[in-house]
Amino acid sequence: MSAGFCILTLSARWSAAYGQSSMPLMVLGLAVMGFAELFIDPVAMSQITRIEIPGVTGVLTGIYMLLSGAIANYLAGVIADQTSQASFDAAGAVNYSIDAYIKVFSQITWGALACVGVVLVIWLYHSLKVRTRRLAVE
Repeated sequence: MSAGFCILTLSARWSAAYGQSSMPLMVLGLAVMGFAELFIDPVAMSQITRIEIPGVTGVLTGIYMLLSGAIANYLAGVIADQTSQASFDAAGAVNYSIDAYIKVFSQITWGALACVGVVLVIWLYHSLKVRTRRLAVE
């Protein structure tokens, strides 16, 4: 996801520098985000379906879909609010809009990279903890 937003940030910077953006660059950014989404949902669904309590799996799957959709729609509203303009009469408004997109997409990129870092630290900590337990048992 971070790579997709990074590509969109580059596309916005390209637009600020040259007055127009590259359509393949925007499509590539959205395609990378869609491709990343294909890896996220199946992992979450497989973890939910591992729970073998009768009747709970369907409810938990529904709750996951409801919450992930609600959070995604809320964040989409926040992003739309941060990049919206009151009026587009002046040429300065277009430049302000481009700067707003660059700022928002950059923030999302760094936030996603921070989440990746946190997940990696947790994974490394867990791996080292399991490895030291195995060594202590042997």
